[in-house]
Amino acid sequence: MNQDLLLAVMTFFVVVAAIALVIQAVMLYGIFKHTKSLKAQATAIMPQVKSILTKADWTLDESRKNI
Repeated sequence: MNQDLLLAVMTFFVVVAAIALVIQAVMLYGIFKHTKSLKAQATAIMPQVKSILTKADWTLDESRKNI
């Protein structure tokens, strides 16, 4: 294998690896944005969840008294 062909093959695979890294970075940014929006949604419903858990805790305490 001559050096020109080896250089061309190595260049091709370096370009392929660089493209793969860019794709991974874009996907990671998408995951970051999606996670951020999920966090905002979870924060928005947190008061309702706490209210439901408080009522459930009260109900369990009352049922324990009856048992």
